[in-house]
Amino acid sequence: MRRRGFGPATVALILAFGLPAHAAGSDEVAYARATALAREGRCPEALGVLAGIATQTAKTANLRAQCQIDAKDWPAALASLEETKRLDPATPDVELHLAVARFHMGDYAGSREALDQAAPTAQDDAQYHLYRGLVLLQEARSAEAARELARAREMGPTRVEPGASYYEGLAWAGAAETEKARESLDRVIETAPGTPWATQAERAKADLDRLASGRGDVWAFARAGLEYDDNVRLRGDELFPQDEGNHDVRAVWLLHGGAELLSGPGWAAGVQGTYYGSSHFDLTEFNEHYPVVGLWYDRRLADATSLRLSYDVGYSWYQYDPFLFTQQARASLFHDFGEAGRSELFATPYKYNYLYSVGDVQDGPGVVGGACGDPTSICGPAGLNESQERNRDGWGLVSGVEHRLPVDAIQTELRGGVAYLRYSARGSEYSYNGVGSWVGTDTELPFEAAFRTSVGYSHLSYRNESTYPDSGDPGLTAPTTQYALDDDDRSEDRWYFAVELEKYITDAWSASLRYSYTNNNSNVDVFAYDREITGAYVTYRWQR
Repeated sequence: MRRRGFGPATVALILAFGLPAHAAGSDEVAYARATALAREGRCPEALGVLAGIATQTAKTANLRAQCQIDAKDWPAALASLEETKRLDPATPDVELHLAVARFHMGDYAGSREALDQAAPTAQDDAQYHLYRGLVLLQEARSAEAARELARAREMGPTRVEPGASYYEGLAWAGAAETEKARESLDRVIETAPGTPWATQAERAKADLDRLASGRGDVWAFARAGLEYDDNVRLRGDELFPQDEGNHDVRAVWLLHGGAELLSGPGWAAGVQGTYYGSSHFDLTEFNEHYPVVGLWYDRRLADATSLRLSYDVGYSWYQYDPFLFTQQARASLFHDFGEAGRSELFATPYKYNYLYSVGDVQDGPGVVGGACGDPTSICGPAGLNESQERNRDGWGLVSGVEHRLPVDAIQTELRGGVAYLRYSARGSEYSYNGVGSWVGTDTELPFEAAFRTSVGYSHLSYRNESTYPDSGDPGLTAPTTQYALDDDDRSEDRWYFAVELEKYITDAWSASLRYSYTNNNSNVDVFAYDREITGAYVTYRWQR
């Protein structure tokens, strides 16, 4: 680190020719003595000499600041540097040293401000580029940070290494430039063996080799909150409305975690699990429990490409009644394009077994609008076995691509994707082909907050006409008459919108508010509905 002050020749001149006044001469002699001690690395003694100077000036405050910086006494150094600037704003390097002190005090905005002030005269200083890179790294501007740190390393390797290479490696990793990150970390390991820098570089390199999956060896996520749902039953434009009371408040919770059990060069495997639950205040028959457990396997295929495979099994029930058994596999191929973002190509086959029984509807007289044999229940076309045709058990597939693009200028990540949807059920009612699309944003806000949006649209084209009543048939007048079926195949257009505001309380804890709206526009009335959910949540994240 450069220190500006009197050199040996200047000190000799002072001692040879003296000073015009005795007091001033004593102060200058003391300052010269402190300067010499500081140059010899004896800063504690130099600080003692400086403390005895009667009249403090910009140069004494600046020399005191340099010794305090050497001792990493950042609060004291900051105070001395601010005094230096007050006494003489033109003191060489005072803004650069202010940037250093503010950075180590955690005042990254203040450090950036000081760096901007120092920029006109500090472009040839390796320390300027080092701390500019560190501030950019704190702002998650990874690629810019890496370039600044590389510039610092090239300009003054003896002054900033191995720290510049270490943080350059972290910055390249954050920019998804894995090969450059590994090169920087290898430089630390080779040039500073046996040091804490090398140890940290080894750990960072191991994290790269573990596929940079965004999770540690063990991770956990827990969220709990309250939600208001205005359509718990998903009740739509039913032909003959039943009981009221679709809206309710519920407590919800979501637990997710996993662990890496096996690993090797370029691959890792482990277990994961999720449990979702809800407890309604009034509509307790909709209390849901849905645990899922599974296995995962990650493998690096190239520096910027990795493969992830998973298989999960789940079982859900409402209150005490079994509802669904699920099996799902997923294959994802990830590729990092650096500053251009990251893409995921995925395919998710799944199998659903619904565990509730579907009753048959009594056959009508064979004439639409004709009286049902049992006037207490609805009747359908003769020969139609609703229990079979409404059997939802089947196989499905979701395959598509999603891309995430960071926009550093506005601290936002954009995401969007498209997917092909297919489901083949045992009965005719629920088999469809479809397409889905979605876009979203994730923006970092001031005060450790984040704002997220999500918009989705899917079109489902069912392969058969519905077995539910056609409300447009003029012969349908009451629940006690035979209903008709629509000649057109069932189709649905589903829109989804959500916004979320999250405030981070600590690195692990956060609180959030969320609103979502779903509109399912179907040509079959019983499936046409809209739904609004408003919730407040507390979240805990942990990994190691």
